[in-house]
Amino acid sequence: MVIIALVSAGGSMLLFSGDMLMAIFLLLSSLVLILYSTKRPEISKIMIDPRGITIGDATHHYKDIRSFWLHYDPGNLKELSLELKKWYMPYVKVSIADKNPLIIRSILVNFLPEKEHEHSLVDIIARKIGL
Repeated sequence: MVIIALVSAGGSMLLFSGDMLMAIFLLLSSLVLILYSTKRPEISKIMIDPRGITIGDATHHYKDIRSFWLHYDPGNLKELSLELKKWYMPYVKVSIADKNPLIIRSILVNFLPEKEHEHSLVDIIARKIGL
């Protein structure tokens, strides 16, 4: 529905107001949403050890992580959120769909402070449209 709205808004902007730049922007936005909606999620192996947290090929050492939080909504959302010390990538969020969050918390609390991480507006919108 969002894609259809963007395409129709872009087409109407082009026809009625002649604003070609905004029309192109809306059409490209719809193209990006189409590409991301068809992309399959990447399944990575997650490993927690005394050195840090490894997600796929990337290792995040505990010294590079400010805090962690486990978002747990039974039947809906189970994800590990890591707040990194990097200014360009402040949060890493990883789905832990089939894992017990209590076990993960009991391990991480020995190495990192636990601090609640709020959901950003982008996270909320992405969940609503299914990205």
